Amino acid sequence: MIDAGQLDNRITLQTPTATLDSAGQPIRTWATYGTANLPAKVEQVTGGETIRGRQTSAETTIVFTVRWLSGVTAQMRVSWDSRTFGIVRAADPYGDRRELRIECKEAV
Repeated sequence: MIDAGQLDNRITLQTPTATLDSAGQPIRTWATYGTANLPAKVEQVTGGETIRGRQTSAETTIVFTVRWLSGVTAQMRVSWDSRTFGIVRAADPYGDRRELRIECKEAV
């Protein structure tokens, strides 16, 4: 179980929503999922550069650990410290629904 003192950062989970613009075309927007400013532990797992074609891009993998929250999927994203991270996977590491580890990637 995660110690409350380790939840020293605040994140916001966001889920995609579809709306229509004035021409009737779908636009993807983001809405807050659950509670904004969710207490979280933040761990930077890896960082590096990848080369795709002729472009180099920096990529960072971060794991956010929060108290158990159901419904978090890879279609969602995390907003933290003015940065946005795409969710790769969300898992209950011990199977006891006490905490949720959200692995994310930030592409720069």
